[in-house]
Amino acid sequence: GILTDRFNWMVEKLKTSYDAIKGYSDKLEVMVNERTKDLAATAQELEKKVEEIEHARNDWETTFDSISDLISIHDKEFNIVRCNKAVARKFNLKPEDIIGKKCYEIFHGTNRPWHTCPYERCRKTLKPETEEVEDPHMGGVFLISCFPRFGEGGKLIGIVDVAKDITNQKRIEKQEKILREVSERLDKTLDFETISKTIFDYLDQIIPHDHTVLASIDSDTQTARVLAIQNKGEPLYIKKGEWVPLKNTSAYLAYKKKDIIYRPYKEIQKSELPFDIKLIKKEKIKRDIIIPLILGNDVIGFLVLASRGIDTPFFNEENKPFLKKIANILAGPVSNALLLERIKESEEKYHKLFETVTDGIVFTNLEGNILDCNKGFLDMLGYSMEEIRTKNHRDNIPAEWHDMKEKIVKEQIMKRGHSEVYELQYIKKDGTVFPISVRSWLIKDEEGKAK
Repeated sequence: GILTDRFNWMVEKLKTSYDAIKGYSDKLEVMVNERTKDLAATAQELEKKVEEIEHARNDWETTFDSISDLISIHDKEFNIVRCNKAVARKFNLKPEDIIGKKCYEIFHGTNRPWHTCPYERCRKTLKPETEEVEDPHMGGVFLISCFPRFGEGGKLIGIVDVAKDITNQKRIEKQEKILREVSERLDKTLDFETISKTIFDYLDQIIPHDHTVLASIDSDTQTARVLAIQNKGEPLYIKKGEWVPLKNTSAYLAYKKKDIIYRPYKEIQKSELPFDIKLIKKEKIKRDIIIPLILGNDVIGFLVLASRGIDTPFFNEENKPFLKKIANILAGPVSNALLLERIKESEEKYHKLFETVTDGIVFTNLEGNILDCNKGFLDMLGYSMEEIRTKNHRDNIPAEWHDMKEKIVKEQIMKRGHSEVYELQYIKKDGTVFPISVRSWLIKDEEGKAK
């Protein structure tokens, strides 16, 4: 009885406990499953975030390395902590050879900061700073900008350095400035020496050279004449005013092609042109540039830049557009100077003829006032040049001849531009009247109006 009841009660109690425990177990299992699912979802989310972060990092690094500007990140003590591939390529180094080095050691090849370093100013002002730097170690002109990096609490933790290569931009700016100044100077002169000196001085800033030769070309005779020479150091063996057959010079190829010709040392050495042999043996020229001067469709001359050096910077294709612009500017003044030279030669010939002819020649305006005359006219009347220029032509003609003279002027000279030969009388300074034979011409201006 009692033992059985007690046993049954214990069994019932255990069963109840078992059911409770099982219920708790089932509930716990559900909770664990749910938590596991949550953890799995969280893990997936974290994995996704990691992938996104990794992708963003790779994307940032790709962007960072694809920028052509030199970008580097520095700490507060000039040490480079990161740089893009452009920096490594620029200085032919591996990134790991750059990290940890002082920025001035890598960028400038020095053991101290650049004398106008924007990094120094940026550290002090805590503001972006920019400086234009021309450094042979960097191989050009760079616009260097430094930006402060701030950490927690707004404290400076380093500097971001961006160096942009502006060498080409500065080269073009310099060339444009030179073109303007050359144009302004050449507009004020018709002298070959001044023209060549201007070109020599200005072009030497772009293309260092030892000699400038300016020459004209006579297409009819196929000859070239040396107009002017400028030297740095020893004078050239060739002389100003020298005429040479065009085919004997390197300018002949530039003349035929109507294009700039650059000849390096080896090409000049191989040349058998008489003019080149003279340049090589006498002048020791190693390189030259022949620039044709073209006006319209005609080559009127050429400019030669010659160098005795082999290793110095001289010519590259980037300079060709600039040299063509120089040639275009130069062609006009050279053509005008040649024209002025021919006019002067014609004037000299005319003046010699004017003064040596025994017949009297006199120039008057439309009112008859005497403007000029030759020695023959002065000797004929017995006046000096100062005296004759105070007179009207009518003063030298007797009054009874005035009407006939005016009739010839009106009916012949003004209508035809000249008169027939006619007889007239003149009065000498001493009062003597003598007969003369006269023919007159009308002088007109550029618009065809009588002067």
